[in-house]
Amino acid sequence: MATTSENERTPHATFSFDKLDGVNDYLNWKFCMRHALIMEGLWSAVEGTETDTTKIQRALARICLSVKPHCMQHLRTADTAKKAWSNLQQIFEDKGLYRRVVLLRQLHRASYTDYSSMQQYIEAVTTLVQKLDDIGRTTEDAEVAELLLSGLPQEYDVLVSSLEAASLTKTLTSEMVRARLLQEEFRRTTIDSDKANAALFTKTTSKKIICSYCKKPNHHKSKCFKFKRDKKNSDSVQHGLTVSALAAYSSEDWIVDSGCTNSM
Repeated sequence: MATTSENERTPHATFSFDKLDGVNDYLNWKFCMRHALIMEGLWSAVEGTETDTTKIQRALARICLSVKPHCMQHLRTADTAKKAWSNLQQIFEDKGLYRRVVLLRQLHRASYTDYSSMQQYIEAVTTLVQKLDDIGRTTEDAEVAELLLSGLPQEYDVLVSSLEAASLTKTLTSEMVRARLLQEEFRRTTIDSDKANAALFTKTTSKKIICSYCKKPNHHKSKCFKFKRDKKNSDSVQHGLTVSALAAYSSEDWIVDSGCTNSM
């Protein structure tokens, strides 16, 4: 949600929400404002059942100070909280066909890949459903569950299949789908985190391995190519010397010891 400065917040310390800006945020503002007035015991002034003049004027003041300057023109002629509320409702609560079509289009095009987390995706879908409900277009809970699943990428098909199997024995609800989606995101995040930690551990550990023979990293002496090559060369030289020594002591000439002083 976009941040706003302190002077764009509602003035009372017991609640804080964005001031009314126009059609796009009216439904959220209406929800927050209604409960803020209920919390202060002033909602009866909006309903028109309040007889206390002080409370009626306090409720009017709360409403007038909870809108942005360009919206105040719609409240200048209102002398009661009920009238102020009605004026804003008539101006900003669009219940026409075009408004319904726009919200339905956004709802059916909602995609998980457009959001940074599963929680944001779920909130976006449920907010659109609530906006439609506020203007008289009710969406069945089973349809909300299907809409949440339809916006998932193909990699979630296994989860969709498991939910389809579960729906054979019990009714599939949007609450069930929301819970499973959040669990799946947590599971995938945990797996990715474990893989990242394992890769980091492997990388860190490999840097500490130094060959005792060639002094180079990432391998032991038993896997050292230089050690194997030098050992092979050394064995070849030693084998050659041994063969030469044996050849020096071997001869096919025989000398018979005849007992003479000198042999010819």
